[in-house]
Amino acid sequence: MALKLKGSTSGFVGLDAPAVSGNNTLILPENSGSAFQLFANDITAGVTTFTQVTVSRNGDLTVPGTISIGGTLTYEDVTSVDSVGIVTARSGVRINGGGLTIIGDTTGLKATGISTLVDVSARNITGVAVTFTGALSGTTASFNSGTTNTVATFTSSDSGAVINITDNSARSSIEQNGTDLKIISDTDASDADSTIKFQVDASTKAIINSSGYFGLGTNTPQRLLHLQSTGDALARITSADGNAAYLELGDVSDPDGGKIVYDTGSNLTLYTASSERLRIDSSGRLLIGTTTEGYADADNLTIRDSGNCGITIRSGTSNYGSVFFSDATSGSGEYDGFVQYDHINQKITFGAGASGAPKLSINSSSNAQFTGIVTATQFAATTINNSRKNLLINGEMKVNQRVGSPGLSYFNPVTSAIYTLDRWKVMNGSSFDTDSAHISKSTQSPAGFGASMKWDIGNTETPSANQNCGIEQKIEGQNLQGLAYGTSSAKTMTLSFYVYSNKLGTYCVHIMQEDGTKYQMHEYTISSSNTWEKKTIKIVGNTANAINDDNTTGLRFIWVLTVGSGDTVAATSTWASGGDLAGTSNQVNLWDNGSNYWYLTGCQLELGDVATAYEHPSIGEELALCERYYEKSYDLATRPGTNTTAGSVMFLANRDPGTAHTMLRFATRKRAQPTVTAYDPTQANTTGMANVDDGTNLSYSMNRMGEMGCTAYPTGSINLGKFIQFHYIAESEL
Repeated sequence: MALKLKGSTSGFVGLDAPAVSGNNTLILPENSGSAFQLFANDITAGVTTFTQVTVSRNGDLTVPGTISIGGTLTYEDVTSVDSVGIVTARSGVRINGGGLTIIGDTTGLKATGISTLVDVSARNITGVAVTFTGALSGTTASFNSGTTNTVATFTSSDSGAVINITDNSARSSIEQNGTDLKIISDTDASDADSTIKFQVDASTKAIINSSGYFGLGTNTPQRLLHLQSTGDALARITSADGNAAYLELGDVSDPDGGKIVYDTGSNLTLYTASSERLRIDSSGRLLIGTTTEGYADADNLTIRDSGNCGITIRSGTSNYGSVFFSDATSGSGEYDGFVQYDHINQKITFGAGASGAPKLSINSSSNAQFTGIVTATQFAATTINNSRKNLLINGEMKVNQRVGSPGLSYFNPVTSAIYTLDRWKVMNGSSFDTDSAHISKSTQSPAGFGASMKWDIGNTETPSANQNCGIEQKIEGQNLQGLAYGTSSAKTMTLSFYVYSNKLGTYCVHIMQEDGTKYQMHEYTISSSNTWEKKTIKIVGNTANAINDDNTTGLRFIWVLTVGSGDTVAATSTWASGGDLAGTSNQVNLWDNGSNYWYLTGCQLELGDVATAYEHPSIGEELALCERYYEKSYDLATRPGTNTTAGSVMFLANRDPGTAHTMLRFATRKRAQPTVTAYDPTQANTTGMANVDDGTNLSYSMNRMGEMGCTAYPTGSINLGKFIQFHYIAESEL
């Protein structure tokens, strides 16, 4: 249904539309000279719904009630519009007072002139120059200033102006409060991980995270200021010409106590407690505690203090502290000279010359060792030792008076603890069967030595639990008093020796002090087959137990060659209690293969903790020391018991008839009254004396025994003038 009202130029027309369903249209025609007014309480009094109402230009539609429009209302040159639908203004909308509210899915508000908006809420606003005097909220705002500089001005009559920026998870703001400008991320603190990011070219260049850490070049700063670069990191502090550049460090109470300053003189200085401590001057010299460099030839580092002054080099307890002198950047020129402290051995070493070879070392016992000639205007020694330094005798195996076991050119101990080369005795615990093992003097020796002791094993043997075997030397107590054992001044000794074997592995040196029943157990390793290896063992002094000042055994040095499982102890370099023969569980069994052999020579025991070069005494000196314990009348290379008259003792029977006798004088005073054995020189391996004239063998006795000699008696009555002849050995071993 459609109703058309033509009206007149005067008067009013009333319309009462019946209720008609369908599409109904009310048309008010254009008449520029007329004003058409439609009066009714309700244009839809008859419940007539107009799907379209058209008001022509210059037409007026005044309804005191309500018009319900289900479709579109098109209007031109209207004064006021109140619509619950969409309003389209073709020539713009001007608001002189009140406010404009646009809700729903609008396309925005566009202002092409200067507009002042009060209490505006919109999704999109595009303006040339817009001034907001109230609150602005919306999804997107775009401002274009055109030819003016001011794009947008936000004004608040309160003490602070705030621009809130909100998305679906958090709200941030920009706030002007007096002279303070605040940029606030996560205004309501609902997100613990909020950040403020600064981006250039769509890339984050700086960030402030929720911890207040500022990152430049990193999105994950780890400190209050964190600079990071994909290449070399760079930070620069530049002052005006003629001024210093500072970096001040401190706390709240002392904000600038620490400083790094680059001054106008091109010096870099470091301050602590507001005082200069270190300076690198413009010449690259390092000055500590002073601003004045040292002597011109040594001014690269200058250290000053008003009191004691020095430097400390602290290294590990088993490492070195060193100062090296170099004139090159590679090769041996990097260490032509050095000063080095060895914390393990508590020794300082000075090196100089080719490849920085050690020239002087000083140990903790105040012993100095020089390489080369020592020149001094005067020596003032507090102690002088004019005796030999080696406390062992026959350490290079020169002297072998016994030569071998009776009838043999070697020693075959079997189960016995026999003496072999002079001063060297087989150590045999619990009758270990050495079987066919041979011990002999050998010419196999390291450079600088002429002899060694050789053990040839021959057959395999395994020691029982309490059996052990080796070779040892015992030292008289009165020769060891210089060690000062049993006092706080007990001295350190060093044992050095050379070994050679085809049996590789761990061996032991067992050191026993019989006065006090103490021991040390040291291990050494033979690592190369058929190679002479020098071994060194440091032996600390025993401050608890003195060595008796007498002619009995003071110390025993045992080179262990096998040990049973029940005779093992732990290795120890300190004095432990115990007096049993032993070794460690690591000790090899030299008898595990009949082809095994082992050599020993160059044994030296000396005061101090440095193994010095071996002291080579003359054969006469060494032999005289050996003869204190054993001497013979035979030639040095002749085995006692050999059938020879060379060197034998001969005398005439001096009774008619009666018991003949003669005085036997020893070549060297013995350690104690010796045991003297006489051999018949006319028969091999036969004890006794020979009656040369009668061709008989005589029994004998040795009486009036002393350290320097005795009286020798052939047994029985011998006619006057008969020739009596014999060889002898005199033994006074420990």
